[in-house]
Amino acid sequence: MKVAVTEIFCEIISGLALALLVLAFLDWQEIYVFEKLWEAVKPALGLTLFTIILVGAYLLGVVLDAVGLVFDELFDNRICSDEPTSQEMKLFWNKAGEHVFEYRDNVWAYYFCYRNLFILVLPSMICWFGALRHRGLFGWAWSVAVTIFLMGIVLFVSMRILLKLYYEITKSF
Repeated sequence: MKVAVTEIFCEIISGLALALLVLAFLDWQEIYVFEKLWEAVKPALGLTLFTIILVGAYLLGVVLDAVGLVFDELFDNRICSDEPTSQEMKLFWNKAGEHVFEYRDNVWAYYFCYRNLFILVLPSMICWFGALRHRGLFGWAWSVAVTIFLMGIVLFVSMRILLKLYYEITKSF
C-alpha cells in the first residue's frame, strides 16, 4: 500500500487552518484566551504534543473535507465549467498511464486543500477581526482581515487553475 503524502499534508494544513479559526473564535468570545492556552501547553512542548497536534489537524481536515464536498456540489460548475464528457473520461481511463493517474491525483489533492482553505476565508476574517478588535488592536485587526481577504482571492484563482488543469489532464487523451 502506497502512502499518499500529498493528501495527508493537505489534510493537515486544512485542519490547522480550522483549528486556528476555532481558537480565534474562542478567544473572541472569551471562552478561552490565548494566554491561558499557551500557559497550559508550554510545559508539555515536545514530540508527543507535536504528534497529537498533527493527528488532530488531520482529523479536522477530514471533517472539513466533508464540508468541502458540499461546497463542490453547490459551486463546482461556477468555478470551472470545463468538465470532461463521459466519453472523454472513458478514453482517459483506458489510455492513461500510472504516472498520469498519480499526477492527476496530486492536482486533485491540492485543489481539495485550496478549496478547504477558501471555505475558511470568510469565517476566519470575521473571527480574527473580532478577536483582535476585542483586544483593542484595531490596526492589527484590519491588517489581518485584509490579508485573509487577499489570500482568499489568491486561493480562488488557484482553485480555478487547478480544477481546469485537472479537467484538461482528462481531456488530453
